[in-house]
Amino acid sequence: MVWECDPFQKNLARPYPKMGIFSHESAAVDPNSKIVYLTEDDTDGLFYRFLPDSKLQAACYGKGSNVIWKDVVHDKLPVKYQVKDGIKNNKWEGCVFHPDGYIYIAETRKGIFRYNIKKNTLKLFYKSERKGDPTKLNAPDNICITPKGNLLVTEDPGATWTNYLELWVINHKTRKSYPLLRVHNHDGSELTGGSFTKDGKRLYFSSQRGKNGNGITYEVKGDFSNI
Repeated sequence: MVWECDPFQKNLARPYPKMGIFSHESAAVDPNSKIVYLTEDDTDGLFYRFLPDSKLQAACYGKGSNVIWKDVVHDKLPVKYQVKDGIKNNKWEGCVFHPDGYIYIAETRKGIFRYNIKKNTLKLFYKSERKGDPTKLNAPDNICITPKGNLLVTEDPGATWTNYLELWVINHKTRKSYPLLRVHNHDGSELTGGSFTKDGKRLYFSSQRGKNGNGITYEVKGDFSNI
């Protein structure tokens, strides 16, 4: 279930069951239309949207890369089996709204997908690996927008390929990418929750299980304005 929390007020949190009861990973709000886009972290999970009139829809295959949005019932379980032609993936992970009019979505096995809001198309934007190649992004998980409008992606390999996890930057225009940061000896963990302060001077991210099974959040200070 999706919850809305206010970090500036105590005990202010409210659930939104109409956004669907399934294995939620992330939610991204289009500030222009107020539509909320939702990902399902599950085998054969789907990509959803929640309209301002409280209608929940699943993304289904259309012609080519076009998406057909079909209504689903939020509490008729499992939600993903209500449509036969849903755009399924092994694990739809983090998603984020980009001001150029896109929703970027991480998918563990394939890479970064991009939904064009205006054209209503969904395409693979950036291909990734799951082979533990240190020269490439492996198993993308969470995703956020950098101060310069690029993508910051965290890794969740799900296997001990290497003794480190990385944060990767992907240029949203050229698709060129590079590792920004690496943490060592976080076996069995994954990096999550990347975010920047508005002035671009601080980066926050977490390791879900850290080095010893306990989660940990990091603050990195610097000038990230050109990232």
